[in-house]
Amino acid sequence: MRDKAGQILPYTYEPEVESDNDEHEIAGVDYDDEGRLNNISWCSCGEYQIMPAVRESLCCKEINQVGQKMDNIEADLNCITEHPGFYSVCLDQWVLETVYFQYRQQYGQGRHNATENQ
Repeated sequence: MRDKAGQILPYTYEPEVESDNDEHEIAGVDYDDEGRLNNISWCSCGEYQIMPAVRESLCCKEINQVGQKMDNIEADLNCITEHPGFYSVCLDQWVLETVYFQYRQQYGQGRHNATENQ
């Protein structure tokens, strides 16, 4: 198959691989811990906002990649939201819109089946 620009799109009709392990389980987070709902006492950074689902209930310090990003800064950060690049990369409307369009262009609209918080 080719895209509109005539470039070949390999693996277009191949099924997507689904992992047996969820990324949160790999990080050692109890994915089914109902005690995280309507409760913030488990959060290490203190900035957690209550989310509607257990799978969305994560502290930034529980995600290895986030911890590594925080460790790359000389300042002593308590939460990823204190990182100097957090606002411009994660909250800026224009950056998010650009990344969203890039994602849709690369993967197609049909692959976006997430809720608003994902």
